[in-house]
Amino acid sequence: MLPRACLAQKLTRPLPTKDGGTLRTIGAAAAYIGALPKERELRERWQTAADFILKQAPASEVTSRVNLALF
Repeated sequence: MLPRACLAQKLTRPLPTKDGGTLRTIGAAAAYIGALPKERELRERWQTAADFILKQAPASEVTSRVNLALF
């Protein structure tokens, strides 16, 4: 489990999702990844984004990886 302070960090910019939502925090990105269908969640780009979150990488790096996974 990640510390609340880590999950509450804002991404460096809001990231729109394909379903019309917007990810604004690392916690929202983590929840989004966790809610993906298993087939998508297991794709390398999503695994890399999840790794950056679990390693508590800086918000700029998490934003970049999640953005790459989204698009």
